[in-house]
Amino acid sequence: MKKLLALLLSLLLLLPAVSLGEGETRSVEFDDFVLTVSSNDLLQTGEEAGSSNLFVLFPDYDEAADSHPNILARWTAQTINAMSDAEVLDFCNGDMQSGIDSMTAAGVTVTNEQLHRAERDGETGAITVLYTLDIDVAALGLDMKTTVCMGVRYVPLGEKGTYYFTIGCETLEEAETLLAYLDRNMTIRK
Repeated sequence: MKKLLALLLSLLLLLPAVSLGEGETRSVEFDDFVLTVSSNDLLQTGEEAGSSNLFVLFPDYDEAADSHPNILARWTAQTINAMSDAEVLDFCNGDMQSGIDSMTAAGVTVTNEQLHRAERDGETGAITVLYTLDIDVAALGLDMKTTVCMGVRYVPLGEKGTYYFTIGCETLEEAETLLAYLDRNMTIRK
């Protein structure tokens, strides 16, 4: 009888953990796409933050974590037309260089930049660029050197323009997880 009671109590204690682990989801609608987020995700729309970003998203947000991988979404009227593989590579190298130039202009020392992904999805035309670099922010008064991983997924909407989703994190694995999050949770309206 004691074993049965212990088993029942154990099962009762597991029920809240199971329901909390699943998390609820909600759909957030934007002009041209729908993003499905869970209760574990921290989403702040540009409207809420008073910024030009559509949103900043921290998937599976953990306040106690040392780092917070994130996705920042923006829109541009600039179109991305059909490109050859060589043009995609040039475009992605240019994107990486723009990121480096922005950091350098802010006083950050950048070294060891490496382009890891430069590809176009043949079906959607989306372009993904993913790179790592070592940064040193000593010139900003902080004693910190680290490797960061950055990237962008450009999602073209023909002549209307392009959505771009900038990701920031510490490792390539986190970056791939963020890109997979977009693939899984974002539906573009055609």
